[in-house]
Amino acid sequence: MLGGKETGRIEGPRSAHRSRIARLSVQSILFLILLHRVQGRMDFVQCMSDFLSPPNKAQQMTTPVVEHADPASPLIGVISSMKNIPRMLYFFKESIPFLLRYRFEEWRMRFVQDKEERERRWNNLHDEFAPKAFNSVQFLKGYYIKLGQVVSSKGDLPHQFVEICSALQDEVHSMGEEQVRRLLRSELRTGLEDVFESFDFRPVGSASIGQCHAAKLRTGEQVCVKVMNPDAESFFRSDLFSAKLFCRFAMPEWNGVIDEIEKQFLSEFDYTKEARNLQEMRENLEKRFHPSIARIPRVYPHLCTKSILVMEYFSGKKIIAFVRDLTSQLLDKHKGNKRLQEFVNENSTVDAAFVRTEVLRSQRYSSSSSSSSSPSFVQPSSFFSSLLNLPLLNDLKYLYDFSNQIFQNALEVHGSQILLDGAFNGDPHPGNILISPSGALELIDFGQVKRLTEQQRRDLANMLVYLADGKLEDAQDLFVRMGFRTKKMDPYVIQTMAILYFDRDSKDVTQGMDARSFVEKLQQRDNFESVPNDYIMVARTSVLLRGLGSRLGKNVSIAKAWRHLAEQVLNSPTTTQTF
Repeated sequence: MLGGKETGRIEGPRSAHRSRIARLSVQSILFLILLHRVQGRMDFVQCMSDFLSPPNKAQQMTTPVVEHADPASPLIGVISSMKNIPRMLYFFKESIPFLLRYRFEEWRMRFVQDKEERERRWNNLHDEFAPKAFNSVQFLKGYYIKLGQVVSSKGDLPHQFVEICSALQDEVHSMGEEQVRRLLRSELRTGLEDVFESFDFRPVGSASIGQCHAAKLRTGEQVCVKVMNPDAESFFRSDLFSAKLFCRFAMPEWNGVIDEIEKQFLSEFDYTKEARNLQEMRENLEKRFHPSIARIPRVYPHLCTKSILVMEYFSGKKIIAFVRDLTSQLLDKHKGNKRLQEFVNENSTVDAAFVRTEVLRSQRYSSSSSSSSSPSFVQPSSFFSSLLNLPLLNDLKYLYDFSNQIFQNALEVHGSQILLDGAFNGDPHPGNILISPSGALELIDFGQVKRLTEQQRRDLANMLVYLADGKLEDAQDLFVRMGFRTKKMDPYVIQTMAILYFDRDSKDVTQGMDARSFVEKLQQRDNFESVPNDYIMVARTSVLLRGLGSRLGKNVSIAKAWRHLAEQVLNSPTTTQTF
């Protein structure tokens, strides 16, 4: 029991599901009618044509950019959205059937008792919609790339969505060479040969608002040049406007989250700010961690503009790819193990999660080794034991220990940024965490740096200690003081939301549901009226790190992992510790 006077078991009547599906259907139709009315003087026939087919590339590439706009201005969002109405209609044309289909299946599953049949039906649905969702995100780009990156980092979501969205971490359709050349000449106000000795126009990575290129300065340094897509800001404003409207009709519990994400995301459209963030975060990191643990790239401020960012080049691999490559090398090394190869051939993905679920199930320190100076492994007893021999088991132990150390370092670095420095990266998805050949973290992309006051850090530290120690009533009182409110102030709902925000979203918390469905059920039980926006990016970081852990096969309690950092804040807020 998580808290409150009752168990917190949430059950919804079948009639509520039927009425919600019907209400969503009616709202969807009314919403599309509203969008058509909003177009004003636009030709209705042309608008319907745009709605029934995706906007063409010419429409995408000629969208004007809104200059010098107030990021928080609702009017700018409306104006940007009016200019991108075909894009908005395409989003709703794709998303509304997606939502209704899943709601309908969710209702139908209540009548299916057989667990295997339920799983088969869900997998068929995921197989059908994951590629459709990915294609829509790839086509629209903008804000939806960010959402796809979050999905790719959530190991507790259906694997069909996680795997296909992993490509969104840096494999997004990029600008062509001529467009990049024009942008560089315009921003740097000089010829490329005056700045760069060499420049590779093939992007080494591309994501939601821009892309990165490897280059060499005339002074000899290897650098990464980040170039912003000229249409990115206009797309984001339009997409955020669409997301707000969508949430208002379909998921009102996420309105506050979208508002805070808007503030943070719209701060990314000036690379000079990111350059300053990089310098600050690099200085903070160097005070606490040796370069063998973690690094942040050096920035070249004199070459940075609103649309260009020049920084030190990191050659590391994304953390998930790094661990998967290690796993593949290990499997190749033991390819003579026929049983192991048969197992690999029968399973489409063998990655770090495979290592954890299979190896740790069989990996245990022998009780007889308690008197020995070095612990040993006992022979596995599961089916997997027939695949193993001692050399393979030792290699798997090394792989697990190595990946575990990398993940622990990532937790420690991001926890220190939040609690000790009060300035942290709010977007630590797996594509922004590279691993050098020696195993050091190489952290990139600091467009979303959030800052906390000393009092906010102290409140957060107290919250983590309460959650780690299971003091849920204290956590409930503090969460309310931090700004969380519900209509009925149900203790169970408040305590559970504090856990979801700052600790974990494991099945014992969500009653076996996925996190989204569970939050929706909480909303039905006690409507959320106020969400502490100052802590939303902390919660987002917590969620992304939990998702990374899940991808690596590790379940984590953020509160317990950061408890020692919280105690530093409470005992001596100015303490500087080197790891």
